[in-house]
Amino acid sequence: MLLIARLIAVILAITAAACSADPPPGPPKGQSVAMIFFDLNSSTVISEGHKVLAPVAKALISQSKRVELRGHADEREPAISLAKARAEAVKAVLVEKGVSASRIVSIGEGATRPMAPGEKGSLNRRVEVFVEQ
Repeated sequence: MLLIARLIAVILAITAAACSADPPPGPPKGQSVAMIFFDLNSSTVISEGHKVLAPVAKALISQSKRVELRGHADEREPAISLAKARAEAVKAVLVEKGVSASRIVSIGEGATRPMAPGEKGSLNRRVEVFVEQ
């Protein structure tokens, strides 16, 4: 009886999580200006990512355009949560470099839009930076 109760609790938890999930994001808004790549199962912006983001941040500081960060993962990773964490990590770097946080939206897309379909590699582990036109 206890096993059945636990099974029902697990099923209810899974159902609740599925029902409360965010709807899939629409198409990106703006022009892609940069891509930041990540190590497997990591949301840490590596030194190469900081080098890419420095001129992006410098350009954004002098503008009032909105920024959209789209985080991605490959199919071996915990897709949505890690993709969102990657986008948030890039946002933190941009804010640290002087870009207003209120202008930045971060979205986790998981493995839904692979850059290299079928490839399990770093091209799919990325954050794309879009700036409104």
